[in-house]
Amino acid sequence: MQETGLDRAYQALVEQDDALEARMAFFGLLADSELFLVLRAESDGATAEPMVIETNDGSYALAFDSEERLAEFAAVPMDYAAMAGRRVAALLAEAGLGLSLNPGVSPSEAAFPHEVMAWLAEATQSQNQQAEARMTALGPPVGLPDVLLQVLDSRLANMAGVASAAWLAQASYDDGGQQHVLAMVDVPTMAQPGVAEAIGSALRFAALEAGALDIVFLPVDDPRLPVFTRVGLGFDVPSLVLPEPPKAQAPGSDANKPPRLR
Repeated sequence: MQETGLDRAYQALVEQDDALEARMAFFGLLADSELFLVLRAESDGATAEPMVIETNDGSYALAFDSEERLAEFAAVPMDYAAMAGRRVAALLAEAGLGLSLNPGVSPSEAAFPHEVMAWLAEATQSQNQQAEARMTALGPPVGLPDVLLQVLDSRLANMAGVASAAWLAQASYDDGGQQHVLAMVDVPTMAQPGVAEAIGSALRFAALEAGALDIVFLPVDDPRLPVFTRVGLGFDVPSLVLPEPPKAQAPGSDANKPPRLR
């Protein structure tokens, strides 16, 4: 069966002995991947009750990263629900269950106890910091840990077309506090919660405190943006490049495809 991204990420996690970067990559991918969670019975659309296996180490639900792997595992058809890994983590954390991932059918076969699911569920909650205090000044970022820059650079590089730019600066607030703030430019309103969640999750995977960074969403004409660009640290956010539609050609204009004679 074809190798998946989770297979490669888990293998890297094992080979690198649970190194921080490998852990970030694996759990970030697990949270974003579609998983097929095995159910005790067909879902009614409002609730989903996972099938549970009992082990000496606790109770586990079963999930697979493809329908083909679920079919390979099951001797008979089984009910399942397809959902993002972050939703699976939240469901299992609330139910007190661990996760048995791809049991017996892939290189990424692994068992994660309830404590890991609870951590993953918390880590993938939206971390959009809506600071009540008003920013009074902006300055260059100082004293940033390298891992924070690595996390932001990696996460923003995967947000092609979501934002036009991203700037990191240190903000002073009218309550006397100071905090680093990431300004995301020109992000559609509907996408803002997801962007904040993705960045917040990445920070948590990197073992950074949830409050290590504030996030603000600015339109391109926001008066604060020129200050961010002057004093802040910019990150590359790739543009979304769409393929050009094929151009219509007049019959007989392509030498390699002469017109048919009737």
